[in-house]
Amino acid sequence: MHYIPTTIVSIILISIPLLWGTLNGVFIKQELVLIVLISFGVAICCNCLVQYKRERTYTITWGDVSIAVFLLAIILNLLLTNESYSNIFLIYQWASLLFVYTLLRSIDHKEVVLYAIVLSGIIQGMIAISQWMGLIESNHHVFGITGTFGNPGQLGGYQSIALLILLCMFADGSQKVKLTRVMFAGASSLILFSIYLADSRASVVALIIGLIFFYSAPIKKLVKKHSITSILTISLFIASIGVVLFQYREGSANARLLVWRVSSDMICDKPVLGHGVAAFKKEYILYQAKYFEQHPSSDFAKVADNVAYPYNEFLHVFIEQGLVGGIIVIILFTIYLISLVSTKNG
Repeated sequence: MHYIPTTIVSIILISIPLLWGTLNGVFIKQELVLIVLISFGVAICCNCLVQYKRERTYTITWGDVSIAVFLLAIILNLLLTNESYSNIFLIYQWASLLFVYTLLRSIDHKEVVLYAIVLSGIIQGMIAISQWMGLIESNHHVFGITGTFGNPGQLGGYQSIALLILLCMFADGSQKVKLTRVMFAGASSLILFSIYLADSRASVVALIIGLIFFYSAPIKKLVKKHSITSILTISLFIASIGVVLFQYREGSANARLLVWRVSSDMICDKPVLGHGVAAFKKEYILYQAKYFEQHPSSDFAKVADNVAYPYNEFLHVFIEQGLVGGIIVIILFTIYLISLVSTKNG
């Protein structure tokens, strides 16, 4: 019985990327998210029954409090901003994320969920290779390799998470189901190759940051032993990576800079409460047009486009929910970062 909630969550995590990109003709996005929401609801009910029988209690953490405050800020934002761009589809998505958080805070056998994410990454890697070989069509009219996602960036980000989990699982000798070297080499090579095929700079940055955190202990020892040399080497490495990634696709990098420049205007225009939940997609193009009215000779005109998100989640929150939502998210992020560091050091 106690495996049922974990099994439901694992099946959903494997299925969502597959269904999202392959069943558009069967389900519309709203219906699919509603099915996921109902499935998570069933898992929560099963988990509550399991924990009730075991008479298990939980302690409310600062992370829980921060998430509750953030949800309250979203509700207040919807009520106080003049324009509301949210819809029932967005509410389904938020509810699903809240259910995921609730389940992951309370279910047993969390390692099963990690295995599910790795398995999902392996499946996505196989799909990406099939697209590379011309056996399967991608979900984008420009990019040939997307997995079952909408663009290569989403595929690369997902695969980076799966690879980092796989590395941690292999390094952790306490896992009940130990990975053999052959299994690890095959799975990691497959996922790594799919990251290469995705050709996403953001996924490379995410992977590097994850590896730095994973190897933070030996890095700290190295810095303590050779402080000046280590700091200079790390700084040079970070700067070199930044330059290489910028020069790799300079036009795309400049497009990001334009989005962030226009986003700064949006934040300055409504700094406290923001423009409203889900407002970025509809408001950005207006602010971009205003920017070019004020800067008609800007070189950014070559890379201007109508974008759906600002390529930075912190900016996204500040734009839509202002300082109120942005500060809460930073506090939440800081709490979990401190918790991760403390757990790793412990």
